[in-house]
Amino acid sequence: MIASGPMREPCDVLSSVRRELARFPAVLEALLKDLDAATWRARPTPAEWAPVEIVCHLRDEEVEDFGARIKIVLEGGAAFSPIDPERWAAERRNARAPLGDALGPAEVTWAEIIGPSRMIV
Repeated sequence: MIASGPMREPCDVLSSVRRELARFPAVLEALLKDLDAATWRARPTPAEWAPVEIVCHLRDEEVEDFGARIKIVLEGGAAFSPIDPERWAAERRNARAPLGDALGPAEVTWAEIIGPSRMIV
């Protein structure tokens, strides 16, 4: 599908994305702050991840996947490396991760992305 409407300036799009990313840590914290330990680790169904596993997945994608994909695009690469989030979750024992370990590295990455000196172009 081709987007309709006027073309947006890349700098405007980047500014908009940064504003949304700046909100994300606070939104995520608000969603998680009242979870007790049991809820933090509870899977709604055996096939669905618990909140801790979802947060670890966000961390893993942010720290290990998204940056690599951006680099490939900017360098004109043709293919992305395959990822295996299910395997990562099992190998890293994400279901047992404390909140600080789950979020820590991702929070640093988000701060770098939205920081004033960070440019993706």
